[in-house]
Amino acid sequence: MDALRRGLEQQLSAFLHDPDLPACNTIIDIAVPARGIHVCLASPGAQVDAGIHWASVAKSLTALLILRQLEQGSLPASGLDTPLSEFAVLPDDILAQLHCGEQGNRGGSITVDQLLRHTAGIRDAMCDDVQQTSQQAGGLAPGSLVGKLLADPQSSYNQLWPIWDPDRPSAAEAGTLNSYFAHGLGQAPLAAPGQRFSYSDTGYVLLGLLLEAIAGMPLHRQLREQVFEPLGLQDAYLAYREPVPAAVQAESDVFMGDTGILASGFTLSFDWGGGGIVSSVTSMNRILQAIIGAELLSPENLQRMLDFQTPDGLKPPRTGVGRGMFRTSGSCGELWGHSGSWGAKMFYQPESELYFSGTVNQVFAPADWHWRFIETTQSFL
Repeated sequence: MDALRRGLEQQLSAFLHDPDLPACNTIIDIAVPARGIHVCLASPGAQVDAGIHWASVAKSLTALLILRQLEQGSLPASGLDTPLSEFAVLPDDILAQLHCGEQGNRGGSITVDQLLRHTAGIRDAMCDDVQQTSQQAGGLAPGSLVGKLLADPQSSYNQLWPIWDPDRPSAAEAGTLNSYFAHGLGQAPLAAPGQRFSYSDTGYVLLGLLLEAIAGMPLHRQLREQVFEPLGLQDAYLAYREPVPAAVQAESDVFMGDTGILASGFTLSFDWGGGGIVSSVTSMNRILQAIIGAELLSPENLQRMLDFQTPDGLKPPRTGVGRGMFRTSGSCGELWGHSGSWGAKMFYQPESELYFSGTVNQVFAPADWHWRFIETTQSFL
């Protein structure tokens, strides 16, 4: 264990001294329970137990809650293939605007499973605008919600974002989903539902609304009662939706280049079901172990979560999309898990039975930054 720690510390030092790496706070947690291995490291100035913003890694837990509702028999008989039109999530006239291209209004026909797998064909309100996707823009599209927010911290977009205000459906600043409809994103769908992969935070915001409608309780309570409390985690919470737990001693800032987003007064309240969780990296790792170990799902529904498919539009290093989980491939082998903005990572390496969680808190960090630490650990197994 000491030799492994030294090897990981050397990798961390080399990583932090990369002249091309912008400011970052790196915190990692690596566990191989079958070998009794658990190492947690942080870069100088960062606290190893600090609360980190999961960003899109939180989608894994939104998907997990959907699968738990399936397990409990709370979904209609058609299960994950149930279309949104069968749920009282959005009014019919609004649902029609979710996906209304040249082929007609298809919002109501989008299924739960298509939202889970990012194959609904809808744009990402956080990063896309009606003219460009974030991929086409080479970053945040200027008319996207986050693009507008970061362009001017004094704008009204820098607010505590509601998720959906049904009384002001076309008011762009009334809520995350309101912004989607107000800017006409539904009138520029990317594909027919089920046709191809197109990553969308919007889909997971809708899944959060769906969970609240089915369970009759706020999303943060569902996370607490079904995930955090059963695992004894006292530092995990849904940011902006509930008080910060007393166990959270510090919260890591997130950086865009050299700019500290939180220190600059920006809010990260817009994503919610698509990326709102905060916890230590150790708690993130414990949750991943509980998912893979079928502590939170039946074996049957764990297989559903890890049922990786390869729809058109899925690009390397992703080699499969499950439900709230991706399969990726790289120099450290196959990984199952999820990444998020700010460089957050939560992955399981099945051959080595290795669990990795961590962040660099930097949006411009290399997407494969975690591979070196996984490879170093593998070399000691």
